[in-house]
Amino acid sequence: MIAPIVLLRLSTLSLLCNLVAVLGAKLNLDVLPKPLSWTVSPSGAVFDLKRPLSIVVDSAFASESTNSTLSLIPPTLLNFAHTFATDVENTYGSRASVITAHSALSTGIFLTVAPTNLTLADGSPSTESYTISSSSKLVSVSGASPLAVFWATRTILQTAVLNDGIFPAGDVLDGPDYAIRGHMLDVGRHWYSAGYLTEICSYLSYFKMNEFHLHLSDNANPSECVFRSPTKWLEYYARFRLYSDNPAFAGLALKNESYDRQTFDKLQQDCAARGVTIIPEIEAPGHSVRLARHLPYWDTSGRWPTLLNLTIPASTSIVEDIWTEFLPWFHSTEVSIGADEYPSDLANEYVTFVNALDDHIRSTSHKAIRAWGTKEPSTTMSISKDVTIQHWALFDDDPVEVVNDGYPIINSQDWVFYVVIKYSTSYPPPANITRFFNFGQPSTGLTWNASLFNYTDAAHNPSPSTPLLRGAIAPVWNDNGPAASTDLEHYYETRELIPVSAALSWGAHGLTQEVFEGTVSNFFTTAPAQNLARVVKSEGPTILQYDFVSGSLEDKSGNGYNAQIGGHGAHFTDQGLVLTPSSSLETPLGSKGLNHTYTISLALSKHATVRVSGPDTVLTLRDGQAPTMRASNGFDYPLRDLATNATLPVGLTKGTTITFATTELAGTEAWQDGRKIGAFNTPLSHFLNATYYA
Repeated sequence: MIAPIVLLRLSTLSLLCNLVAVLGAKLNLDVLPKPLSWTVSPSGAVFDLKRPLSIVVDSAFASESTNSTLSLIPPTLLNFAHTFATDVENTYGSRASVITAHSALSTGIFLTVAPTNLTLADGSPSTESYTISSSSKLVSVSGASPLAVFWATRTILQTAVLNDGIFPAGDVLDGPDYAIRGHMLDVGRHWYSAGYLTEICSYLSYFKMNEFHLHLSDNANPSECVFRSPTKWLEYYARFRLYSDNPAFAGLALKNESYDRQTFDKLQQDCAARGVTIIPEIEAPGHSVRLARHLPYWDTSGRWPTLLNLTIPASTSIVEDIWTEFLPWFHSTEVSIGADEYPSDLANEYVTFVNALDDHIRSTSHKAIRAWGTKEPSTTMSISKDVTIQHWALFDDDPVEVVNDGYPIINSQDWVFYVVIKYSTSYPPPANITRFFNFGQPSTGLTWNASLFNYTDAAHNPSPSTPLLRGAIAPVWNDNGPAASTDLEHYYETRELIPVSAALSWGAHGLTQEVFEGTVSNFFTTAPAQNLARVVKSEGPTILQYDFVSGSLEDKSGNGYNAQIGGHGAHFTDQGLVLTPSSSLETPLGSKGLNHTYTISLALSKHATVRVSGPDTVLTLRDGQAPTMRASNGFDYPLRDLATNATLPVGLTKGTTITFATTELAGTEAWQDGRKIGAFNTPLSHFLNATYYA
C-alpha cells in the first residue's frame, strides 16, 4: 500500500549542462565522474542503447576477475557483462543478450581486458582504467581489469540517461587518481536493513565508488546526566550488528536488529556484483558500550564509561575473540578496528591494543587493518606501519606527519565530508557541496582532491602523488541515535555527497560546481538496481484514486493500479467500502518518495484500528488517539499539534477526510477536513537534549 514517509531534505537544482551539437541535437556529456579525456567524433554518429543489442564478452577473459582489488569475491568479466545487460534492459526496456566470442561482432558492445598506459596519482599502474571506442554500430570497451570494464559501462549508462538512450561515436580514456573511493555509514547507532544497504551499494557503484565502510558497533552519545549515574550508561542505546549463534557471544547482538552470517554474506555478494567491497568495522576500545555490557572490563573510573579498560589485558583478549568469530564472515582483504578517541594518558595501552589486533587479525586471516586517526602521545611505543590511518580530524592527527612517519593514510576529513544525520551544530546535513569546489577556510578556490586534508592551511598537506595516500572515504554518522531519522533520510541527506566525493576522488578532470549541481539530479532515480527515491510511475499528477461509492476497485487515475480485497468480510455500501477486522484493501504499490499527498475519507467504529502499511512506514489510525507513523527504524512518530507540540488525538467515528502531505521542508503534515492540524515528529530533546525534530 502507499505509505507516507517522514520528510527528508531535498535541494532544488537547476539544469546547467555542457552541451555539444550532434546532428542538430544537443549532446550532454556531464557524467559523474568526468572522464579524463573524451573526443566526440565529428561525424555526429550515435549508438542507440534502446534497440535490441548484443553484449559480446571476449572469451579469452570471460572468466577473469580483478585480483588486485580489496574484494575476495570479485566478479568475472562475464558476471559484470550480465549485470550490465540487466541494467540496460531495466533502464530502456530493450533486450540485451550476452554472448562470448574471440572478437567483436559487426554490431553491439564488445568487452575485453587490456592494459592501459594510465596510472594512479602516485605513478603506479591503474587496474581501474579503461577506454571506450564507439561508432553508430559498435562500442568497444577495453579495461585494465574486469572491474575497469564495469566502470566503463557506468559511463555508457549515464551518458545514455542524459541523451535519451544514445551514446556518441568517439573515444574515451579514463581512470582514477586514487584506489580507494568510499562511503561510510554508521549502522551501529541506527539500524538499516540489508536490503536498504544493497540499494546504497548500487547507488555508490553508479559513480564508480568501490568501498562501502560499515561502522557495525557503537553507542549513542551519552549526555551529561549519564555520567552522573554510575549505572545509567548501561541503559543507553548501544548496538553490535553481527549476530552469531555461538553461545560465547549470546547477548552481544539483538537478533532482530543485526545481520546473521547468511544475510551479511548476501549483502557482500550483492555489493561485490557491482564492484563495491564492504569494509567492516568493529569499534573498540572507545565507543564500546555494547562490548562493555558483554564484558567485565569497562572503564570504571567514571571518566568515560563507553571505554573498555585496556589496563586489564583480558579486555584485549576478548576483543580478539570477537574478531576470531567474525573474520571468516568478511570477504575483504582489509577490515577496520575503529580504535577511535581513547584517553591520551593511556597511550601505551592504546598502542599495545592496536598492535595486538593487527598481529592477531593478520595471523588469523591475512587481512590488513585500518584505524581511525587518534594521536596518542606515547614516547616509547608506536603503532605498526602496517596499519592504515583513516584520518578524520586535525586535532587528532596531522596528515603530513602521518605520511612522513611512514603510515598509509585515507582521507575522511571531517570539515569536508562529515554529516550527522538529522541534526548537528558541527556537522549539519546535508553535505556542503561548496567546500568541495572552493576548498579551505578561508576559501582557496581549489577543487578538493584526496590530498587536501588541512582546510585551515592548504599548503600544509601531503603531496597528491605520495604512494602512502590511498584515497578517501566520506563518513556519515548517526550520533543522534536510532529514532532521530529514517533509512531514507540517509539517502536524501547524502545523495549529493556520494557522487561529489566519488567524482573528485576519481579525479576532477575540470568538473565545476555549476556542472555538478546541474547534472547530479539526473542520476538520483536512474542508478540501476535501486529505487531510493521511491519513484512511482504515473501518467499524470494523480498516481492512484479509488471511488468506493461506485463499488469498484478500479484505479481511476488511469495508471491501472487496481486494488484487491484480502481476507474476508469486506463489502460495499452506498457510502463506500466497509472493511472488517479480518479483511484488507491491497494495492500493487509500495512507497512514494518526496512531494506527495495522500487523502483518505473514512469513518471508524469505536475501538477500530486502521493501518496503512508499506515497506518504509506504517500509519496507524484509531478514533480519539493521535495518528502514528512507524518508520523503518522501528520507532513511532505521533501526530503533534503545531503550536504546543503535544500529541494530537483525532476523532474518526463521524466520518472525516484526512490528508497527509510529505514535502521537502515540512516533513509529513496532516489536514483534517481541509484544516491543518499537525505534523508527525518527535523532538530530539526527548532523548538527546537537542531542539530539532525527527
